[in-house]
Amino acid sequence: MPLERQGAQIDKKEFSGDDLCVTYYVVCMVDILGQKERLGGWTNLPEGSTLPANVVQALKETVGTIRSFRSAFEQYFDEAARSTIPQEALSELPREQQEKYGRFRDCRLATQQFGDTFVFYAPVGNVHGDASVVSFYRILGACCYAMLLSLAVGVPVRGGLCIGTGMELEHCNFYGPGLAEAHVLESRVAQYPRVVVSEAAVEFIGASQRYSDDSEMQVMMARLAGLSRAQISRDDDGRAIVDFLGEGTRSIVGQDDAQIEKLVGKAYQFVREEKVRFLSQGNVELTERYTRLQKYLESRIGLWGVQPGA
Repeated sequence: MPLERQGAQIDKKEFSGDDLCVTYYVVCMVDILGQKERLGGWTNLPEGSTLPANVVQALKETVGTIRSFRSAFEQYFDEAARSTIPQEALSELPREQQEKYGRFRDCRLATQQFGDTFVFYAPVGNVHGDASVVSFYRILGACCYAMLLSLAVGVPVRGGLCIGTGMELEHCNFYGPGLAEAHVLESRVAQYPRVVVSEAAVEFIGASQRYSDDSEMQVMMARLAGLSRAQISRDDDGRAIVDFLGEGTRSIVGQDDAQIEKLVGKAYQFVREEKVRFLSQGNVELTERYTRLQKYLESRIGLWGVQPGA
């Protein structure tokens, strides 16, 4: 049962040959910005066994940042992978419902890292033959988390999210057109701190898509697709982007998470300060980009209890 994608088909099958398995994947590339300048702080190491304070600080701003972000991503995925139903309650369900629940949650998600660049990927098809929205939904959630956390701590990121073909050469080693497309979206299209979503990915979570021959599974996947659509919006240039502070994300987070609301306030403060900094430096390009980012935040932060200009 194929899902149309720009003349090709996403049909949940894996095509094998010469020990290589090619299929469709959800792929997201996220790049931590500004690390090149910070790396200069420890280009040359002094003699002796003790690192000077400036090198230690540079290490914290580079190596420490990368380690912290990887740890945060891994923790996010670990929590997302946990069952939302207590094991005791799950074991009391009829076997058929237990199997259906396991089928719905099946997700083979992996993280690949190139220095300060992270790639999240997972096959579209699950082991039961469904075109699973779970992989897309979890990676989308990671994008929301990465955008908010990065701005709050003053280390912005930029990304691209797509669906494309590829293969896992080995565990946490993905390669293929999907990776290339995600890289183009991140490096050439995004331009400033945001995650751009490909049109094929938007189509994948469309209201009319079919994900499974099983009626119950189709209903569950369609609902998850609806939640995913609510976390994507159109930016001022018409590009689909991850709406990490929009109403859809807010409804999923809930109304009582004070910690996230605090992060929103810090993210807004950082963006405003960066715009002022670039303006004072006469950097027209970055001033314009952070003006766009500030405009996005100010159109949504009220949902999180933060007032524009505060």
